Amino acid sequence: MGGTTLFIISTFSSGIGGHYNTMLAYYEAYTNSCKDKTIIINFGKRESPLINKSNFECINIIFNKWTFLKQLFKALSLTNKYNIKNIISFDSHAYLIARILGLLNNKIKVTNILCGGPNPKKYYPYSTKQILITKENFDYFFLKRKMKNPRIFYIPNRIYSLHQNKILIEEIKSKYNLENKKVFLKISRLCSYYKNSIFQAINFVDAINSQNYILVLIGNVEDKKLYEEISNNKNVVIIDERNITSQANKIIDICDFYIGTGRGIMEAASLGKILFVPNKASKYPLLLDENNFEVAFNYNFSERIDIDINDKEYIQNINNILQDQVQTEKLVKLSLNKFYQYFNIMNVINDLIEIINKNNYEGSITYRLKYIYDLINHFLRTLKASLID
Repeated sequence: MGGTTLFIISTFSSGIGGHYNTMLAYYEAYTNSCKDKTIIINFGKRESPLINKSNFECINIIFNKWTFLKQLFKALSLTNKYNIKNIISFDSHAYLIARILGLLNNKIKVTNILCGGPNPKKYYPYSTKQILITKENFDYFFLKRKMKNPRIFYIPNRIYSLHQNKILIEEIKSKYNLENKKVFLKISRLCSYYKNSIFQAINFVDAINSQNYILVLIGNVEDKKLYEEISNNKNVVIIDERNITSQANKIIDICDFYIGTGRGIMEAASLGKILFVPNKASKYPLLLDENNFEVAFNYNFSERIDIDINDKEYIQNINNILQDQVQTEKLVKLSLNKFYQYFNIMNVINDLIEIINKNNYEGSITYRLKYIYDLINHFLRTLKASLID
């Protein structure tokens, strides 16, 4: 054994989301590539259904607003039980535990990972070793926060493997009469937050000149008014069954075209799907191609993409592309090539292991004093978050 590597994540809300999948991908890739003992630590207000479903070894340290300090000390006592070699944290609350453990034992090597999202508007904790998985975040930290090597690393690859539930896919196709349809898939909770991107997808399928296309929306219905607004559209199938929504990324192969953001786009790329992303400048999602990929990728395929297009010309062009087998095959190859180049974590696993095993950045005395001051600030902010029900 080479010691124990902890993968720490916090659950202060639902326990689902892209950064949990990123953590699970890191965990699986790392565990299968080195001899360290690996354990997931979930520190928070509840367990994560995504972690529980993975069947990986996980220690849940659960607190309420009255027991936060007690459970924090429990997390810190892990050094008494395990020969901790490395700690990898996947959000700022989890990083609090990691950096305290790193201070208590300077032999422990700490790596923090910011798993995408908008750039921090105000506070973000100091990091002795930081991995960024989006170009947008990397540019922000490198240029505006002046974080330099050896403290900062840009590694976008975060998809390990994607197993598809073929039996469930066939059941869904049969139940919803999808066998002879060309399927556009969007995985999204039906709520006001995602309303714009949902209507972009609906507008798009409505605008395509064929009765053979169908939009399948998979996600929990949280806004009944929104559901009623779109449920009568003959071009839309809404699936909110729990056994399906809970494993939505295992049925991506049900579609020919995938409309999504962030990690979902990367997962669909691994299966060779033709990809569409949000576009603020249009009422339709944007087809990813060689010309716009870098721009969309820099924004992590998010709702922040803003590429000016003429909607009428765009739909005409899309209709031509979808009826051209050479063009569609080219787009399939593009997805697969980009997956292997940018998204497949196994392509960079040796680099990741090397970074994780690097010594913590110590810096000057001034930096260390600032680091201690920031740690106090970090603790107070996490304590405040723990008091919110």
